[in-house]
Amino acid sequence: RSELIKKEGALKGEFEEAMQAHKYEKCGDIQAELDILEEKIASLPTAENLDEKIKIGEKSLSEAMARKNFEACARIENELSQLRSQRAEFPVSEAKQDRVQPIVAKVDEKGKRVEERFEEVE
Repeated sequence: RSELIKKEGALKGEFEEAMQAHKYEKCGDIQAELDILEEKIASLPTAENLDEKIKIGEKSLSEAMARKNFEACARIENELSQLRSQRAEFPVSEAKQDRVQPIVAKVDEKGKRVEERFEEVE
């Protein structure tokens, strides 16, 4: 996401330069690139979207565990791992930073933390 946003900023700068220089054909080419790039950025998940998917996944995992449906547990845990990995690419917003605390921390056999989940506190 950040790479695409940087590229978008660079293209917008090139577009402005081309407009000021009256290089309208170049403007058309740059605008076409910008349109494709903006579409890609819009299609990427947001932090809020990922947070919601993680919350739903955790509930589904709890339900699958209660039903002792371990195949579903494995599938859901895999999906959650992927979602958490995507979510890690986003910073915790400043407003939220003061309201989150770890609720689950898993450690490996050497005592190294391998996973951590957060919940909002009020």
